[in-house]
Amino acid sequence: MTLSGIGGTSRISLSPATLNFSSQTVGASSVVQVVTVGNSGTTAVAMTISTAGTNPGDFAETDNCTQSPLAGGKTCVMNVTFDPTQAGSRSAQVLISDSEPQSPQFLAVSGTALQAAATISPTGSISFGAALAGTASPPVTVTGTFTCAGGSTTRSVQVTLIVQ
Repeated sequence: MTLSGIGGTSRISLSPATLNFSSQTVGASSVVQVVTVGNSGTTAVAMTISTAGTNPGDFAETDNCTQSPLAGGKTCVMNVTFDPTQAGSRSAQVLISDSEPQSPQFLAVSGTALQAAATISPTGSISFGAALAGTASPPVTVTGTFTCAGGSTTRSVQVTLIVQ
């Protein structure tokens, strides 16, 4: 008995294979990083995509890969964002599960989350000293420094008490 037929192959690839996000403020979403998913084989591959690992809730993924099987020789894209919920080093994996023998494929994702902070100086109450009715006190400078992943900003204002 002779058997014959045409077999197909599938081979999923990811480009890039890892994503490292720049520092991001806790509670804010990063800019999207795009990953191209390719099928260098000859047969279509249906896939599912999920996140797993240490901090899967800190990374979000949308794609055009899971709506229908990815045909051989075609590509689709995943859009990944870093949305940290706590400060510190954060990491996870995006899992691409399909019918390929090497399934699932892993996309390592990582980033550093920074806690936003604000300081006001002077702290506590402000003393304007004595002032007569109908006059203004000497000005007092109040300074605020605001820090987040984008850097720090310092602003100062002059505050004057007018006695009525």
